[in-house]
Amino acid sequence: GHDEPLPDETNHGKTGESVIISNEPIEFITGIKSKLTKKIAKKICAKVLRQPVIMQKVLLPCRWEKIKTASEKILILDGAHSGPRFEYILPKVKKIIGKKVLIFGMMSNHNPEELKIIFSYFDQIIWTELPGERSVLSAEELCQKFGQGLVITDPDTAVIEAEKFGDTILVTGSLYLCGYVRNKFYAPAKILEQGTEYPI
Repeated sequence: GHDEPLPDETNHGKTGESVIISNEPIEFITGIKSKLTKKIAKKICAKVLRQPVIMQKVLLPCRWEKIKTASEKILILDGAHSGPRFEYILPKVKKIIGKKVLIFGMMSNHNPEELKIIFSYFDQIIWTELPGERSVLSAEELCQKFGQGLVITDPDTAVIEAEKFGDTILVTGSLYLCGYVRNKFYAPAKILEQGTEYPI
């Protein structure tokens, strides 16, 4: 459990070497504490690299990804499926102006109870499923569990209906679900052809 010393200047940066900082399991900080994680990481990197570190924002598909629909509504894709992630996106949800619609679907190996963190901030909720997936939670059962919302098992239809209810639509609960919806806006064939997650 003792920390190993960082490499000194004589061996720093040589290829083929690995640095063991600790034999203890690494515990990652998640949720709203992630800003602290970034500050710590920045200091560690600056110390190891011996120069200031500039951390740039990286766009990730289905991580609070905003897409404008044909009807000029804002569609947000975020594959949140755990308490820490719902906790993380909560401040973003609170900042959304206008009517908000939630489209939610989740795989059966996750706990839908954790959705309660953001649940009350939406004007309408649509429970959906992921086509072709057996291990998905039933939209009907989710609706009964939470006691409100609409059941639209087809995600494409859910998005179309959501545009009638609100100005901003958040699709969440599963990265698989978000990926499925995203494919309607960014065709997989074009992603491969252009070599970017954001094809023209």
